[in-house]
Amino acid sequence: MREFSPDGFWWWDGTTWRPSTEIELTPQTEFERSGKLAHARALISRRDNAFAVSYGVGIVPDGVVAPVIDLLAIYMMVVQWRGFKEYREWTLEQLKVATEELFGPDEPMVAGETALWPPTGLVPGMRRDFAVAVTREHVVLYQFAYADSPTMRVVFAAVASQVRMIQYGGIFKSNLGIICGGRRWDLDGIKRIFNPWPVIAALQSAAAAKIAA
Repeated sequence: MREFSPDGFWWWDGTTWRPSTEIELTPQTEFERSGKLAHARALISRRDNAFAVSYGVGIVPDGVVAPVIDLLAIYMMVVQWRGFKEYREWTLEQLKVATEELFGPDEPMVAGETALWPPTGLVPGMRRDFAVAVTREHVVLYQFAYADSPTMRVVFAAVASQVRMIQYGGIFKSNLGIICGGRRWDLDGIKRIFNPWPVIAALQSAAAAKIAA
């Protein structure tokens, strides 16, 4: 259990204040132990393989190319959807375990969410860079070094009154803006997978409880 500064960017190691970004956690989850993570990774590999196959449709006669491309596109979207849902499940379990490690069992995670978005590029990808957890008193922003990383570091762990959240988005995309200490981070997700509202509600409850106290 660690003690953080009110803005969340520093933590007390018993002798001195240190940057919160020095805290790295690798939470062990049942999702990994049960083999579900291997399944999620296999889904993303199947999506990537389907994308690679799509490059070979040029050798197919023109009358067949369009239906093949359509089928591959549908297959890729379905497999990606399933893979992203499973990666979200894994990440939320990571957040739960990591947050309990930071604050102890008496201050568990109330709600959490993670960025999961296929970035635009020449090849398919998965952006899983930031995730947020809210407890009854704190908001913790975590960062992953890469999309498939089991390790996360703490960006900040601030009291709820120091944090603002903004929900926005488009037709297919849902976003959560997180503001703390004059800085902003944005979590991007696919609608119907990404759900920022429980996190926003948990933040509002935590801030209201602090004021009432």
